[in-house]
Amino acid sequence: MVARISNNTRTLIAAGSLVVIAAGAYLTARLYPPHGAPTTGTITAAQRYRASQVGAGDVSLGDNGVAMLMQTDAFQLMVKNPSFRALARDPAFIALAQDRQALAAIALSPQAFVNLAKNQSAFLTLAQQAAQVSALSSAAQVSNSQAYAALAAHAPAFAAFATHQAAFLVTAANAQAFAVYATNPSAFQLAVVNPAATSAMASNVAAFQSLAHDPKAMSALTSDPAVFAALAANGPAFLAMAQNSAAFTAATQAALVYNQNAQAYSAAGNSAQSQWRYANLPALAAMANNAAAFTAFASHEAAFQVMAANPAAFAPYATNPAAFVSALSNPAANPAMAQNVAAFQGLSQDASAIAAIQSNSSAFAIMAANAPLFQSLAANSAAIQALGQQPAAVAQLATSAQLFQSQAAIASLAASSMSSQAVQAFSASPQAFAMMTNAPQAFVSLANNQAAMSVFANDAQAFTAAASQPSFASLAASPAFGAMLASPAFSSALHE
Repeated sequence: MVARISNNTRTLIAAGSLVVIAAGAYLTARLYPPHGAPTTGTITAAQRYRASQVGAGDVSLGDNGVAMLMQTDAFQLMVKNPSFRALARDPAFIALAQDRQALAAIALSPQAFVNLAKNQSAFLTLAQQAAQVSALSSAAQVSNSQAYAALAAHAPAFAAFATHQAAFLVTAANAQAFAVYATNPSAFQLAVVNPAATSAMASNVAAFQSLAHDPKAMSALTSDPAVFAALAANGPAFLAMAQNSAAFTAATQAALVYNQNAQAYSAAGNSAQSQWRYANLPALAAMANNAAAFTAFASHEAAFQVMAANPAAFAPYATNPAAFVSALSNPAANPAMAQNVAAFQGLSQDASAIAAIQSNSSAFAIMAANAPLFQSLAANSAAIQALGQQPAAVAQLATSAQLFQSQAAIASLAASSMSSQAVQAFSASPQAFAMMTNAPQAFVSLANNQAAMSVFANDAQAFTAAASQPSFASLAASPAFGAMLASPAFSSALHE
């Protein structure tokens, strides 16, 4: 049976927009102060932009996203925004909108990127540094996944260490010696009072004395003594993080936000929240980049249940989404889809969901690469319903997982692995730099695009004002956004 979801959720799905990026605006506000108050207001069905302004002959399955995007709440809120209307008439902004990956990231931290982009040459250098770090961090994510899970699982304790970097460096360098405190937190409390008497602490007495006089940090550490065991089990990774203090601090803050979102997901009534936490950070981060497809999948619960239970059977569609659409035309002839013909027939009639899946076909590869996770989901209809019925909770969780993965990977790179320029760039704007490492080539391309870059010089104020609205991030993340700006229907909407 297809999951029942709210009209607002159907609108998001129909738009093919990345719900996760809209949620990223929320995440940005949690990590960094927002640059403007969010737009408020409720859009009723009668107020939506009329699809009739897009001629039937102009819309096919491939470009249906433009018409659907113009019927979302986000569009209705932004098309009335003076700053957005001014931007939408600027050819430079239209050029920028063609680079969806870069624009979607920029929309999450507009002021930071506007400041960075004031110097195009410096911006290009920064993007190139991000590309180099990205290559390193990809390897770091693979080799240190256990450490990242530990960092997320003990986020408050590691955040306490982050406020006492000198003590953390000693602790990480002597992780095995500190492991004894995992089962005896009282001994740790006694030891920091007189660190000179403890050989592992004696190398920096002042650092541990400072820690001893911080009741908040001590409470976080002693209430979660297992953090010392986690350190011992992942010594090299945490030692590297300890040597990269600014990045480690950013990673711990990202871990705290990730946990907050995981708790919110759990509080929303999702019984399988453990599936979405520490052991599956890579899958969550990957889902964040293909959230439109997963939202579309989840809106057709019965079909998703079949796909999740048989991810290998659907993996070939990752590189051939047209074959998936073709198979949907006759699901009874497809061995995997034949398990529930009615479910896939229902999906075949949802043009917006199909458009989202075609634009994010990597979702099939993600399911195959994380088969145990998705097979466990297939057996838990409540978890699948949560994906479809509460996309915002899942989106926030996935987005924060992605940012945390990036921050932790950068933190785990020893300072010597990053150029001094990259270290300075990260320290100056950690969130923006981390986002650049997620899509480095998109930013290198943008930095070389004089037309697109000029929007930051000529319309910086309008861009910052418009991008400060959460609805802007939702629009910018849609695969149809660039096409929409150039469409006659959008031009008509601007003149209303």
